Amino acid sequence: MRVIVLLCVIWSCWVSANVPDFILPFVEQNTHPLTQSELTQRNDMIECGDEHRAPIYCSDVVEYYKTSAWAELEITNSEVSSVRMHIDFSRMAYSDLQLNLRRDGFQLTQVMIGDQYFSVQEQLTKHSMPEVDKALVLFLNQTPTIFPQQQQWQKGNNIAQLVTDGQAICLVFTHSESTL
Repeated sequence: MRVIVLLCVIWSCWVSANVPDFILPFVEQNTHPLTQSELTQRNDMIECGDEHRAPIYCSDVVEYYKTSAWAELEITNSEVSSVRMHIDFSRMAYSDLQLNLRRDGFQLTQVMIGDQYFSVQEQLTKHSMPEVDKALVLFLNQTPTIFPQQQQWQKGNNIAQLVTDGQAICLVFTHSESTL
């Protein structure tokens, strides 16, 4: 039992060390979002929105595991409600982001490549999980150079949208009212 508890503590520390603190509420349970007052006191954030929209704070360059990005944090009801990470496009960065999402416990639920669409839940109504996994891998690999590409990932009530046009990548973390 002690070994399991120790492993959980080590895993939590490892994730925390490789993910910016403002993303933690989207990847870990029982982590509260940063508040607007906390963001105003930080020296690595600046207010970058306009007065006609919800408050937005921008970060310096941060590392999401090994991937460099800068982030926009949107504030709703005085808390961070979404995080939009901006990354220069490379196939390596795009692959690493998918790996990072899986590492954080997200599951791929939908993919759109060009005008082609794949829904995991829709396919599960017709096929077994191994068949859907195989079909999803084939779908992803048959069109690696067609853009735009959009993937939706889900972990509980947290949603991650991974979008690229072949020039830049945007990874958006939000909360959803529904769960898998």
